[in-house]
Amino acid sequence: MTKWKPALTPAQAKAETFSADKSCYVQIGGYTVYIEVSKATNNAPLVNYWTEDYPQDTVTHMIVEQAKMYWVELGQTDSIMMPFPSEEAFDLACEWYNADANTKRQMITYCQHRNVSLDDPTDTNALLSCWGEIAMATYAWQQADPKMISVVGLIAREVADQ
Repeated sequence: MTKWKPALTPAQAKAETFSADKSCYVQIGGYTVYIEVSKATNNAPLVNYWTEDYPQDTVTHMIVEQAKMYWVELGQTDSIMMPFPSEEAFDLACEWYNADANTKRQMITYCQHRNVSLDDPTDTNALLSCWGEIAMATYAWQQADPKMISVVGLIAREVADQ
């Protein structure tokens, strides 16, 4: 566990602190909170919490270094930007896009299975002009954080609405 500690407010400084190697349970304010950081969570904090009255787990995945996303301007759009998890993720997505084993149809199907439409709404036989970048973002986020694929889908809809 890291020795670094953030600056605390006076109220926070009076709160008890705990230390554990990989995980711990904490009971606070009527909640039971389970916290884990391990290989199983990709070394990012995983927080589950529940109460006695509402025993269903609520899971929160924290994204580490979120500010280091890599942004790409989508071609032939009105300055719409697409986020990628990192520049490295963008490069890997480019490799996936250019791989001989991938066909255009496979990439379209890959996106459709993740509820990302690449279809041009003005022409039933055409794709969006920047379909490749959208497909690459879908692939990149599937590897890094699948919850972000819905954002890719929203951006694809915005492109379609232009």
